[in-house]
Amino acid sequence: EFIQDAFADQYQLVRDDWVRHTFGSDEDKKKLKEVVVKHHFKVLDGLINKWKTGKIYLSLGKNGMPLWGDAAAFGIVYDHIKTGAITKEDVDAYYPKLAAIYKEFVEIPAVSEWIAGKIG
Repeated sequence: EFIQDAFADQYQLVRDDWVRHTFGSDEDKKKLKEVVVKHHFKVLDGLINKWKTGKIYLSLGKNGMPLWGDAAAFGIVYDHIKTGAITKEDVDAYYPKLAAIYKEFVEIPAVSEWIAGKIG
């Protein structure tokens, strides 16, 4: 599906920048928080708003579950929060579409179990 593929292309750009800055110099980490995240999350939130075909997710599979692009959106937010690049509060406040996907994805039983296994 076009929407999922197009979002995946953008995901790769975000992921590459996240890796480069997260595991780079102190200056890279500072730039990630102050510039890079804000730019990428604004773009992603806008794409979700433009392309979504469901109430929250970009699109759903025949089984009613979110597809790759939505999983990528969740993963981006999760990784950025867990590495301190952004807070959940900032995601909720400034990127409502990403926040909505993140919130819905966390409620999928397999995902919530995976997260629970990461804590501790």
